[in-house]
Amino acid sequence: MKPVRILIVEDDTIIAMELMERLKELGYEVVGSVSSGIEAINTVKSTQPNLVLMDIRLSGKMDGIEAAEMIREQFDIPVIYLTAYADEETLSRAKKTEPFGYILKPFDARMLHTNIEMAFYRHQMEKMLKENEQKYRNLFEGVPVGIFRTTPTGKILDANTALVKILGYPDKPSLLENSAENLYVDSVDRQKWQDIIHCDGIVHGVEMRMRRWDGETVWMRINIRKIHDIEQGFFYYEGSLEDITERKNAENALRDAHQELEKRVDDRTSELLAAIELLNREIKIRKKAVNALEKSEAELQLLSERLLMIQEEERERISRELHDSVGQSLTFAKMSLEYCLNSLSGQESEEVSKSIAALIPSVQKAIHEVRHICSGLWPAMLDQVGILKTLQWLCEDFEKCNPDLCVKTRIDLFEQDIEKRLKIIIYRLVQEAFNNIAKHSRADSVHISIKKDEGHIQLAIRDNGIGFETENVSVIKSQNIGIGLSSMKKRTEVSGGSFFVDSKPGAGTQITAVW
Repeated sequence: MKPVRILIVEDDTIIAMELMERLKELGYEVVGSVSSGIEAINTVKSTQPNLVLMDIRLSGKMDGIEAAEMIREQFDIPVIYLTAYADEETLSRAKKTEPFGYILKPFDARMLHTNIEMAFYRHQMEKMLKENEQKYRNLFEGVPVGIFRTTPTGKILDANTALVKILGYPDKPSLLENSAENLYVDSVDRQKWQDIIHCDGIVHGVEMRMRRWDGETVWMRINIRKIHDIEQGFFYYEGSLEDITERKNAENALRDAHQELEKRVDDRTSELLAAIELLNREIKIRKKAVNALEKSEAELQLLSERLLMIQEEERERISRELHDSVGQSLTFAKMSLEYCLNSLSGQESEEVSKSIAALIPSVQKAIHEVRHICSGLWPAMLDQVGILKTLQWLCEDFEKCNPDLCVKTRIDLFEQDIEKRLKIIIYRLVQEAFNNIAKHSRADSVHISIKKDEGHIQLAIRDNGIGFETENVSVIKSQNIGIGLSSMKKRTEVSGGSFFVDSKPGAGTQITAVW
């Protein structure tokens, strides 16, 4: 630790030298010894000692008291007076300079050491106190929250700059001149927190309305505690004020918005409930309509199936009648003509024989046409040998009629795998497909497959003809292809199946039906 540096101001050279020796013996550092007030001030300025030992009576116009006052004001360095005079006038003048010690001559080393140590310690404490007071004042003035002290009667003892600004006063004196009671919009509010603080000793987070300098009302959040000054024998209130006007306005706006939102929600809820009720009515009506439509569709499906069945039954009836009536009649006529032809003899019946012989081929052709019509109306083989052999016959017959076409078949199921109602449908689909292929496809190869896959019957008819664009319906219908496809699709769907057509120009056509 550095030794205390001391300046000696003494006009008596012998005393000055003695002081210097004593101080060195006590461990102090003597920065110099001067004999006048002016020299003392200049030396203090240049050497910055920690303490000055000052004789009151000095040579020159300036005595020690005047010099000590200037040193205190300019440099804040503690001064201890050295004097042989202790009269009241001298003491009175010396007190005004706030000295840190007063040593009467003659003095001993112990007294000198004690005064120096006490003076230096006291100066250090006062310096720390001033620094702390300055820190407190800086904090007091620097915080953005308003800080105040008031008496119980409402006298404002102190307020920081933030509070002056928050309350809109032009300066601190203007605020201090006012009474704290006048700051409250409702004077009862101050009494309320006073009642609380007298019970609990502190008030925290109380929100109240206060009045600014210009009369505007603001919301404040108040924190206050009761402080007892034991030395002075009274108490005061110390607290802080925080302007929460913006927050309160935001809360009010939020509350209003919330109420408005609740109102809108209630209104919207009522509208939605009304709409839901209307929608429920509409749903009930639509359900009835859907049920009626589904019922109609089911009835239509049954009707279509029944119509198709009646159509096939009528075809079968007509086919049987043609076969049993017209066919048999034509056969009998042919046989009668052959008998007559064989019975005639002689030259006179030559012309008759020629006429009868000419009629026999025509009758034979008529018989063939009737059989062909009967087969088209209803394939008798279907009842006799089943659908699979009937399809084989149909394919062979198609090849005979179209020698440029090759028909391949692949059958991967058994006769009993196909329901009776589907047999005529499959036959008609193949029959119609052959008709379209012969007229429009220009194909030279046809492949027919029928199989059972995962419980479903699948019929596929594929050719390698010119194909067509399935999306271009107008072109298809203009070629009469669409009419046949439409009939096939209708037959398939009426019988409970699904119908698909896959075709592209130049890539052939495939027709698939699945039940």
